[in-house]
Amino acid sequence: MTHSINFPKRIHEVSDFFDNAIPYVSDPINLTKWGFLPAKVKPVNDLKDLFDPNREKYLDPRQKTIFVTKDNNKFIVEIKVELNTFVADIPNSKVTDDDRRILRIIEKGKGSRIPIVTYGPKIGIASTAYLQMTIEFANPTTPGTKAMPYGHGLIFENFIGEPGLADADIVFGNAVNVSRAKVIIPFTTVEVGKTCYMRCRYENRHHERGPASIIISKVIA
Repeated sequence: MTHSINFPKRIHEVSDFFDNAIPYVSDPINLTKWGFLPAKVKPVNDLKDLFDPNREKYLDPRQKTIFVTKDNNKFIVEIKVELNTFVADIPNSKVTDDDRRILRIIEKGKGSRIPIVTYGPKIGIASTAYLQMTIEFANPTTPGTKAMPYGHGLIFENFIGEPGLADADIVFGNAVNVSRAKVIIPFTTVEVGKTCYMRCRYENRHHERGPASIIISKVIA
């Protein structure tokens, strides 16, 4: 069963939630319980390290500028995406009452006017060029159109590493919201020769997520 987080509505409450939830998901005991490697929480901790100093400026009227406010909101959105991706990957059989309480976990369809879809998107590589790939997505229930399921968006994730990794060894991160049927992924010269692993899933307006797509991969050139 798919899980998601019922985030608080007010900004200061969201910040307080991050202060409790991120150390909780980073606890080695919990990671072992869920069957995750420590590297799985690195993306959200990296974002938290950027969010905290900016939050101090946001809370200080003397330092709070339009740019600080914009960054504060951006970090909140990105951390929410990472935490929801993390929680969606926790097996239902391993979710405890403490997990539900501390992480504010809700189950698929509860409290949602638009139930989350029960299938993953189709994903493929449309084209490649020097230091970039164009990834395309499709709704398997409406293959003749580019439309996403009603009331849903798409979350795309990737991981760059060595070739031939097993699915369980891929630590997905860099989650981004996608609103189009195609997205261009840029790379750096340092990443040439490594493999980019990619997957995606649908998300409804209540940040509940459906099953992940298949994992595709391509060597960066």
